[in-house]
Amino acid sequence: MQRDKIYIIKNDERSIDWINDLRRLSENQWRMAIEPEKWSVAEVIGHLPSWDEFVLNHRLPFLFTEEPLPTGPDAAQLNKMAAKKSREQPMLATLTDFIFHEESFTSGHTTIDR
Repeated sequence: MQRDKIYIIKNDERSIDWINDLRRLSENQWRMAIEPEKWSVAEVIGHLPSWDEFVLNHRLPFLFTEEPLPTGPDAAQLNKMAAKKSREQPMLATLTDFIFHEESFTSGHTTIDR
């Protein structure tokens, strides 16, 4: 378990480094779809904090309890709302939001002792 926790934390740290590298993208690159009919980089990155928040608040607290997991969100709706938000906000806001949630997610992992 400890080795898995360390792996997850290291992966989260690498994700933050990678996100910081995205600051070098031009606005056009940031907003360009990765393929026709696919999301832009902004939308891909922008939807991840919503899922980090869900896992942090609605999955991790239940890992070592007998309580049933709460029902998850409507994934399509959550993704749609997050993608819309990332299309409307500046790149720096989306990147900062990702980093904030990833650091919160990493902190959540460090509190798991079982």
